[in-house]
Amino acid sequence: MREEILHEFWSPKWVRINEFNTRHDGVIRIHDFGEVNKLQGPDFKGAEVYFEGINHCGSIELHVNSSDWDLHGHQLDERYNQVVLHVVWRHDREVYNQRGERLPTLCLEDYFSEKDLQKMQITSIKKIDFVCRSNFNSISKEIFSFSIA
Repeated sequence: MREEILHEFWSPKWVRINEFNTRHDGVIRIHDFGEVNKLQGPDFKGAEVYFEGINHCGSIELHVNSSDWDLHGHQLDERYNQVVLHVVWRHDREVYNQRGERLPTLCLEDYFSEKDLQKMQITSIKKIDFVCRSNFNSISKEIFSFSIA
């Protein structure tokens, strides 16, 4: 499994539920899945997540395994202190931000199967369209009329 697949899957369009149980923080509600961050730093910014009686606004980071957090060095990077939810496919250990705070972790494997991810991939494959197709009518007909001697 690749992390890019989880990025595509992480949207209300595919997840279709917004209430989950985390491993240690009880029930969480996703009010806003956030927007893809195209710059360096956490994967999704502007997220809104409700748990422990508080509405948390910040970023969401996605990984295949929760241990990828440390593998990528996020525990040493202050940009990741704003992460309010760590979304993973497989939870294999707890992770902490630079301030030593344990991150709430949502394990997608508890709610979805790999088949669900495959369905999403099949559905999201787009038909390839040629950019030049719209220009076919503007091409001179002389170009198309030729004879082989």
